[in-house]
Amino acid sequence: SNFESDIQDSAIYAALLHELAPKQCSSPDVVAASNDLHQRAEAVLQGAGNLGCREFVTAADIVAGNGKLNLAFVANLFNKHPGIQLPSEEELRMLSQSEADMRASITNLTTRKSELEATLHAATSAQEDLTRRLSETQDVLGQLQTGQALIAEELESARAQCCALAESKAALEAQRAADAAALAAAQADAARQARDAQAALEQERTAAAAAGAKAKAELDAAKAQLTTLRVKAAESLDVMMAEKAQQQEIMDTTKAELD
Repeated sequence: SNFESDIQDSAIYAALLHELAPKQCSSPDVVAASNDLHQRAEAVLQGAGNLGCREFVTAADIVAGNGKLNLAFVANLFNKHPGIQLPSEEELRMLSQSEADMRASITNLTTRKSELEATLHAATSAQEDLTRRLSETQDVLGQLQTGQALIAEELESARAQCCALAESKAALEAQRAADAAALAAAQADAARQARDAQAALEQERTAAAAAGAKAKAELDAAKAQLTTLRVKAAESLDVMMAEKAQQQEIMDTTKAELD
């Protein structure tokens, strides 16, 4: 009787359609195998289309739990196939339990796979690290053997570098003064550019606010139009249900007269 939250996962629809036409409609297990509610709803509607009963709802309507449209969908299904036998409460409970067990198994297998992949990755990394350390140790031993000879050469080179450093110090001081002047000029230019950018940003914000207000007005108008369409659809559905009830009453009266 709940055409909103009870049908959002499409499980009841899948069981109903498969019971009616197993060859033309996917089984509940096949539908439940997908975690995407929209894919489930599409699978149900494909089966309903095979039976010529896809009217009134979309996959989005099923997932959203649109009560009126789902009621119209079910009414149309029963009208075209009056021999439908609804699944029992026990069958629905077992279907829900089967889906839950399947999801739990998938989750456990996924977790176990991740753990094994992490273990393998750790073992591979450890082996690679040991190989790298052994290679590094061998390289260090070779460097130590040649390093002693290089130290004497480096000391002599260091003395020459000290003399060069003394000469370059004066040049460095002059360069620092020039850099300071260039930095001051760059900072002034950056401040000007920042002010210009701020002004441009304010203009863009003003334009964006105006565009947002216009978009909101258009959205409000669209929502109002959608509400009107939904009201008309509901009224049409009420008329259809009333006509069906009247036809049923005529049929019952005729049957009583025949009896």
